[in-house]
Amino acid sequence: MPGTEVRPRQRGSASWTSVLVRRATPFAALAAVFAVQALANAEPVVAFPLYLTVVLLVSLQQDRTESIAVAAVAAIAVLFKPLATAGQASDVAPALLLAAVLVAVAIAMNELTKHSRATAAAAQNKADGLAESERRLRATLESAEVGLALAGLDGRLLETNQPLALILGRSRDELLSTTLGEVIVENDRAAIDEGLALLRSGDVTRWDADTHVVRPDGSAVPAALFIARLPNPIAGDASLLVQLADISARSRAGALRDCVAAVRQIIVTSPGLEAAMPQLLSTFCGHLDWNVAQYWAADADRKTMHVRNAWNASGAALDAFLHARRCARSLCSPSSTAARWLAPSSWPRTGSAACATTR
Repeated sequence: MPGTEVRPRQRGSASWTSVLVRRATPFAALAAVFAVQALANAEPVVAFPLYLTVVLLVSLQQDRTESIAVAAVAAIAVLFKPLATAGQASDVAPALLLAAVLVAVAIAMNELTKHSRATAAAAQNKADGLAESERRLRATLESAEVGLALAGLDGRLLETNQPLALILGRSRDELLSTTLGEVIVENDRAAIDEGLALLRSGDVTRWDADTHVVRPDGSAVPAALFIARLPNPIAGDASLLVQLADISARSRAGALRDCVAAVRQIIVTSPGLEAAMPQLLSTFCGHLDWNVAQYWAADADRKTMHVRNAWNASGAALDAFLHARRCARSLCSPSSTAARWLAPSSWPRTGSAACATTR
């Protein structure tokens, strides 16, 4: 309203009033108990449970100074009647004992409350630290460029990131129901099981190997696998940190480098191309993971081509290549005016070539 002065709330005064009421309430309760005791002319032992209740409540809620002050006032209230009536020692002694019990209970309960609060605060700080560590770990999993996962000691995946799902060719939901052994090629599963056994027993805390992971379409991808054992201070057991990196490019580069070195050695030590060709084809297949390699050469009239040397392995890939080669040879005739090589991708993983014709 215009002309109305709005005064800010005096939070300090309200807080002080609340504190004053909280501190004065126990003394008011003691005064009420004492008044009832006096009006009823009851013995201190009758009112003792009420005094003890007030002392216990104060000891659980307030600090040590306030609880001891309330206990001292309660002890005085218990001793007041025997001392005021100049009772005999037999009357004063029980009251004195009850007063001592009130003070001792206040001190003991305050210490227990203080210890329990400290323990609860430490537990809360520990829980906050673990929660923060879990948040950092999740952030690390999501931001890493390599495949990362958390797994149980049995190798079952518990948490995965997107790069790992891309390497394995599966969704993250699918990975949560799989184990490490299920995504490794069959020939390497025994080694993986042995590594997991060493990690479970605690003989090693880290284990790594170069292996091949298998995708749902059956293709194998070379990968560097690293597993570390992580302690779990909450549950008492441990978990595994799994790191998987696609090393296809590195493996390919290493194979090409070794192949080049082997080819140079063959060329240097062979007297000619015809003598070196069988070794060259075998080297190409061995280092580049080809199934079939053939060397085709044109005849003297350069109108037809024939296989001069060949190296192959048995299997479905070879049968498909030989079928394609027969089809290609049927097209090569004296009327052909030119010949060209078909790329090796015409037959996956064969690295071979065949001739086709153009008119």
